[in-house]
Amino acid sequence: MSNRDFLIDRLGAFPSPWDDKRFMVRSPTAEELEKVPKEYDGLAPYFKSRYYQGDIGDCVGHGASEVMEVTNHLLDMIDDDLSAWDCYEKARKYDGLPDYIEGSNLLGATKALHKLGICTEKCWPTPTSRAANPGKPCPEHKDESLNYGIDSYWQVPVTEGSLKAAIYGLTHRAAYDMPDGSQGKIPLLVAYAVHDSYEEGFDDGVVPRVRPGDRLLGYHASVIRGWKFIDSELYWINQNSWGDDIGDKGIFYLP
Repeated sequence: MSNRDFLIDRLGAFPSPWDDKRFMVRSPTAEELEKVPKEYDGLAPYFKSRYYQGDIGDCVGHGASEVMEVTNHLLDMIDDDLSAWDCYEKARKYDGLPDYIEGSNLLGATKALHKLGICTEKCWPTPTSRAANPGKPCPEHKDESLNYGIDSYWQVPVTEGSLKAAIYGLTHRAAYDMPDGSQGKIPLLVAYAVHDSYEEGFDDGVVPRVRPGDRLLGYHASVIRGWKFIDSELYWINQNSWGDDIGDKGIFYLP
């Protein structure tokens, strides 16, 4: 399989429609931005070593369940193993997209987490191949899902300072503190356009800026956990769901 085919198989996110009920995280003040470090990747220890969605375009479910697992761990120090497939299937109920389309959007996922919650991986294992039959969830599916939901969902303004401040817990307070006692840090569920130049990041994870002539292939959902500088340029640290044998051991750096 070519890198281009690999990409196309796994792009299952769509832009979300506007939602008047959505809360917006405020923009940071100048004083808050002074507290943001030049680089940050303190959430890295709370992610699993491997996330793998296979050849299914259910990246929205994977990204949302990853954020849930990390924030739940920081909340109670218990490791949850949540079903990306259940999250994806429920997201499709609220995303406003036709049922025949593979994929979903972040609004569908966050609405599903808010209204229904998601079950554990044990209750409904996540398939990694289109050829696999996902079967049905366990009998306790509905009741179990209510244990893993969210109280609200918030959109972050798409600016450098707003993203940094939100991750660093300055503009929206987390329901937990970090183990070292500092204010809780927050991984962000994101969706973004993927162009064919994304292939250049397959070896080292570094994705180039979009250039004139680059072709749009689709949209992807994943998690931003921090930021760093590479050759004096700022990159967002993207915890991807394509396995640890692609990119920088599964990590991509987005400009």
